[in-house]
Amino acid sequence: MPTQAQRPDQNATARPGDATEQAGGGGAQSTPQPPASPGGGALSHPLFSGDHVLETIAKGGGLLRPGARGPAVRAVQQFLINTGYDLGRWGADAAWGKVTTAAVKDWQTQNHLSSDGVIGPSTLGLMDQQVGGGTTPAPVPEPAPSPDVAPEPEPTTPDDTQTDTPSQDVSPLEIAIPASVTNLNMREFSGALDPVLGGASVAPSGARRSHVYGLQRALSASGYATNGIDGKYGGGTTDAVTKLQTEKNLLGPGEKAGTTYARTLAYLDQTAPMHAQVLAKTSINYDKLYADKLVEFGLFVGYDEGIGGHWNQDVKYAKGELNALGFSEDKDAAAAAYSEAGRALPDGPGEFWVNESYTTHLGNNIKAVFRLVHSDMGPNVADEYRESLMQGEVTMYSGHGRYGSGPDFDRNYTITVAGERMSYDECKHYVAQKTGKPHPTDAEKAAMVKKLSASGEIKVEGENSGNVVMNDQDVQNTFGSAIMYLALENSKGSGENKRKRLTADYDKEANDNYKVWMFDGCSTKNYMGSIRRDVKKDEVAVMGTGKSITMCTSMELVRGMMTQATGAQIAKNMDQSHNKRDPDGAVGGGQHFVDG
Repeated sequence: MPTQAQRPDQNATARPGDATEQAGGGGAQSTPQPPASPGGGALSHPLFSGDHVLETIAKGGGLLRPGARGPAVRAVQQFLINTGYDLGRWGADAAWGKVTTAAVKDWQTQNHLSSDGVIGPSTLGLMDQQVGGGTTPAPVPEPAPSPDVAPEPEPTTPDDTQTDTPSQDVSPLEIAIPASVTNLNMREFSGALDPVLGGASVAPSGARRSHVYGLQRALSASGYATNGIDGKYGGGTTDAVTKLQTEKNLLGPGEKAGTTYARTLAYLDQTAPMHAQVLAKTSINYDKLYADKLVEFGLFVGYDEGIGGHWNQDVKYAKGELNALGFSEDKDAAAAAYSEAGRALPDGPGEFWVNESYTTHLGNNIKAVFRLVHSDMGPNVADEYRESLMQGEVTMYSGHGRYGSGPDFDRNYTITVAGERMSYDECKHYVAQKTGKPHPTDAEKAAMVKKLSASGEIKVEGENSGNVVMNDQDVQNTFGSAIMYLALENSKGSGENKRKRLTADYDKEANDNYKVWMFDGCSTKNYMGSIRRDVKKDEVAVMGTGKSITMCTSMELVRGMMTQATGAQIAKNMDQSHNKRDPDGAVGGGQHFVDG
């Protein structure tokens, strides 16, 4: 029976126009040559014959891939269903999402083709020769593309998530007209575009650039090429608007094709994915993050051996912010929200808070579940944190950066000098004296620590089960970092917490969720080089701090995501929050940053 496909090879690419695909054994396979169809096309199967897009693909003129929509997708989906694949709730809905991708990959594997999840002439040709496709699917109200239109357009920023509403033409009467545009491609131009929603229109002649930039982004990202994003309502943009209006039945009585009216703008506002330009500016892919209408936050608050412990004030701060943002603590409601999104509530420790109307995105209500965990909630908090990084969506750490080595939830190491147990501060004073200099630099103290360790005079050892190694290299070159990395190097037990960076096994351990990681602590910028060796930017957006801070800023991420703010704006808000809360009155913020 067909099974769910494994995580796709991240290095695999498929280029439009490829005439062949790779066989399962690695060699090139020639395109199968099906018998001529009754209508004279390349395809003979009743599901495929006569479809302009599929006929073009069969002749080597393009590819059909995840993100595509339309009759060609519906035909392939119906073939898969009739062959025995379960495409879920919506079945042959003409929208190629995650479930369709998995089915195509598995079908390719079963038929000894390369399981790249892309339909080219080889895959389509072999499908055409099989009889399992059954009868022609129900007619699609969408008209077939005209002969001069290329196969299904490839999305600017492909999204392999399964849609949860059927893809179909929407009658103009069924489109809700919002009071203001919220689509990320257009909202910065809302002052110019909102009057269109109120009854005005934007015609090719007389359109201002402030009308057109966002419109062009939305059209292009939706697969309607505008011949550039230049702010000019020229022939390319006019043709794109006309094509959209025709295919989606958006024109009302007396409305002229190519002119943008309320229905056309509202449709784009509710459906257009983020354009590449907008994604680059935002750094956080909200389309992917909100695809299942639930966003999962996990705040893990680290250990602090200092008097009063930072984690106490961080937890108190987080709860106050949650209340202010409309969250309520309710584990049962959290479990229901997870179930509705097709996921399971994490079974580890934590308080679960829910906001049933956290934000809206592409016209959909987005729920949020917030999990609050701190180091007093059991001995395995570090393991829960690791799990959240690999399997969650938005994972936040608030606590010490441990001299750039990584988050820590318990400081279980000891320092012995010449056979005598010493505290951190006592050892620091001892090492400074050993340098023979009245005011040694950080680098000089670090060098002395390493020298005394090599000779056996200083021993740093312990379990260190609470340390999560994000950076395997000592880049700070200070006394503190030298001690921390010795502790990691000499860790007892299984050795899993030694100097092996967590992200080294990301491809093997992580699920396919789009993720945001935020590290709120001292010098977490040191994690970045290590993380980016292993994790691609289009999979995980990463935020951190550039210098030691007083924490209590992490909730600005939750606040910023409600308005789908850019990563840069969220980082700025974190700095401002830091300045308000720093008890020492330090200025300059925590130098928060985003590297999406």
